[in-house]
Amino acid sequence: MVRSYPIDLGRSPEGDKRRRGDARTPVGRFHVVSRNRLSPFHRFLGLDYPGEVATDYGLKYGLISLGEAVSLRVARENGRPPDGSTALGGGIGIHGRRIGRDWTAGCIAMNDENVAELFNVLRIGDPVEILP
Repeated sequence: MVRSYPIDLGRSPEGDKRRRGDARTPVGRFHVVSRNRLSPFHRFLGLDYPGEVATDYGLKYGLISLGEAVSLRVARENGRPPDGSTALGGGIGIHGRRIGRDWTAGCIAMNDENVAELFNVLRIGDPVEILP
């Protein structure tokens, strides 16, 4: 480990994200697919959620169609942000504005100084692992 940061998670931090609106933060290995220096959350590093595990889960349990699953996979393979409008949700990332309690819709919130440090280091395609 190189660094450790205090974070806030989704309002329901227990368990893996399963669907849009569950206020959980996804667990697993993701990649940075977008960078927004002008985010209202100070900085935003977008992740490629829903990932493979969430896509397979959504397809297996009828949350998404085969067409949606293919679209999500193609976006990930091409390093683009996956469609966040499916029942699995999306728009997950690492951003600033940490307030000291779990409050996000599923993102990882950090102090503005800490997310700025990560923003200066992480690039599109870099892996990010979110552990339970």
